[in-house]
Amino acid sequence: MSTAADHAANRAYWDALAAAHGQDDYYDTRALIAGESSLVAEEEQALSAAVGDPARLDGVDIVHVQCGC
Repeated sequence: MSTAADHAANRAYWDALAAAHGQDDYYDTRALIAGESSLVAEEEQALSAAVGDPARLDGVDIVHVQCGC
């Protein structure tokens, strides 16, 4: 089980990594904050296929989690 010290160390590690990302034009953070989709066409298609009717996603926020491993 994690301790508070483990959690703090993990948080500091990921905060340092996050500071290096999103500071350039690769990530359109303004558009994302404004609510626009950051998914590419293939991701949109896969998501639509997974839920069936794309209208089921109206008003739903989708988080696209990526692994940086």
